[in-house]
Amino acid sequence: MVSNFEEIASRRLKRRKGGIEALPKLVKDELVNLSAEQQSAFNAELNRRAKSTAVAYLAWFFLGWHYAYLDKWGWQVVFWLTLGGFFVWWFIDVFRVAGMVEDYNGTVSISVLKDMRTIAERNRDLIGSG
Repeated sequence: MVSNFEEIASRRLKRRKGGIEALPKLVKDELVNLSAEQQSAFNAELNRRAKSTAVAYLAWFFLGWHYAYLDKWGWQVVFWLTLGGFFVWWFIDVFRVAGMVEDYNGTVSISVLKDMRTIAERNRDLIGSG
């Protein structure tokens, strides 16, 4: 089962930097317990919701939109109001963008896993009460 998951995950997550290795340990440990169909659904949803490092760098370069791209609107407003920390903050972010995207995608992977659990529990409750 583990090798099957790793094979599926490595194929589907290839477009993401680091692939399966980039996922938080908590998520990797939980995914091993899912069926191949559930793992496939997880990968599809994660690929749909994950952000791209390349797009984040483009957003950073053009008017500093990288925080908005990563759904950090509060930071985005502060960034704009300070003109990117008088361009110092803007320059420092060139070294931080990749890590910010990886953190965002890790958080999304946990969220997807939680959503899948919630849906499975609700389906079990509906089937059990029906």
